[in-house]
Amino acid sequence: MKLALGTANFGNKYSILKKKVSFKEIKKIEKIVKKSNISLLDTADSYKNNTKILSKTKLKNLNIVTKIKFNKELYKNNKIILQKKIHLFLKKLKVNKIHAVLIHDYKDIIGKNGKLNIELLLNLKKKKIVNKVGISIYDPKELKKIWKIWRPDLVQAPLNVFDHRIHKSGWLNKLKRNKVEVHVRSCFLQGILLNYEPKNKFYNKFKKWEKLFYNWSSWCETHKISKLEACLNFIKNFKNIDYLIIGIEKPKQLSDIIRIFRSKKKNIPYIFECKDKKLIEPKNWK
Repeated sequence: MKLALGTANFGNKYSILKKKVSFKEIKKIEKIVKKSNISLLDTADSYKNNTKILSKTKLKNLNIVTKIKFNKELYKNNKIILQKKIHLFLKKLKVNKIHAVLIHDYKDIIGKNGKLNIELLLNLKKKKIVNKVGISIYDPKELKKIWKIWRPDLVQAPLNVFDHRIHKSGWLNKLKRNKVEVHVRSCFLQGILLNYEPKNKFYNKFKKWEKLFYNWSSWCETHKISKLEACLNFIKNFKNIDYLIIGIEKPKQLSDIIRIFRSKKKNIPYIFECKDKKLIEPKNWK
C-alpha cells in the first residue's frame, strides 16, 4: 500500500471543518512530497480552483487521478463536454496524460445513458490520454449494480475505524482477485476522527454518536496512541489496498503521516464500527 495526496482543500474550504490549505502551505507540502515516496495525486472536477493552484506547483508532475460528473440534462452533448473538460484539465496542468479518470457518481453509468458514458471514458483510454478508467463510490452496494454492466480498472471507496463497509462486504478481496486497482479515502472521516470535541458547539450535530466518539477517544488515550496514528494503523490492517488517499490540514501533518506510515504496524481493533450512514457518509451531514 502506498500513500496518495488528496487535494480537496487545496485553496478551497472543504468539509464540515471548512479547513483550507493556502498556496504558501502547498509549496511547503510540495517539498515534503519530493522527499517522500508519494507518487499519486487525487483531485476532482468539482474542486474549484484546484487545477489552477496545482498548475503552479510541481505536484502536477505526480500521477494524477481526477473524478468527473456527467451532465444529466445535456446528456446528448456529454461527448463534447467530456472532451473539453479533459482537454482543459491537461492544458492547465501542462501534461499529456494522467493515471486515471473516475466517475464521481455511479448513477451516471446505470441509467439509460450509462453505457454511452462508459464508452466515452474508455475512448480516453484508447487514445492513451488516461491509463485507467474507474469509479468513486460511497457504498459497496453500488458495486453490485456497477459490476453487472462494467468492470472498472480502478475503484475508490471510503474506509476508516467507523466505516468498515468495503471490507465487510467482501469487495476488497473480490476487486483484488479481478486485478482492480483499489484506492481508499476518508481515513480521518473528513477530520472529525481527529478533531471531534464534545464540548465544542461546532459538533452539536454529532451528539447522537457522542458515546461512539467517547469510546474512540478513550481507547486512544488508554493505549497511549494518537488518533492520527490509530486511524492510519487501522488502514494498514488491510492488504488488498493499492493507495490510501490522505487529506491534510497542515504541512507538518503530512510529515507525521509519512513517519507513521513507515513505522511498524500497530493493531487497532474493529470495535468502533458504525453502520449509520448519517454519520459515515459526509454527504449526509448537511
